[in-house]
Amino acid sequence: RCVESERAMERRARQEQELGPYVRRCEFAIQKAREARKSAPPDYQGWREFVREGIRAIDEALAKDDTWTTGYLARGRAKAEGNDLDGAIADFSLALERNPHESLARYERGNAYLLKSLIESPKGPHELRQASDRVAGWLRRAVEDFDAGAREGWKLEKEEAEVVQVYEF
Repeated sequence: RCVESERAMERRARQEQELGPYVRRCEFAIQKAREARKSAPPDYQGWREFVREGIRAIDEALAKDDTWTTGYLARGRAKAEGNDLDGAIADFSLALERNPHESLARYERGNAYLLKSLIESPKGPHELRQASDRVAGWLRRAVEDFDAGAREGWKLEKEEAEVVQVYEF
């Protein structure tokens, strides 16, 4: 088990070294999008091009290595920033397919489900019955992801402590 953990950590370190600049490009583009959104008139949509720029950066990285969990997380965050919550949920789910123990992916997907529930909340009594089941479903998924992420994060911290103890003499 410790050998697998070492290999996984080595692969992750290599991926971060090789592909990390793409995440930094994405984060820079998202920061530009946020600044443009703050300083521009309410109807200005140019900030969306910055979001697309960030997504393109991650797409380039994932074309080189589609096992890179961090790439799916970054692209999911960029999509969420651009209000593409379905796309964000899909990317966070892809990150979890590649690494089921990625508690950050569960947290981010839970946030996306939560935002989706807020956006789709009923706007008046006539929508209440129609939207309540759908919103309840998004909220249930958010809570499930937050709960699983918290448990997984605790489990990983415990496993990391055990691995450290194995190597301490």
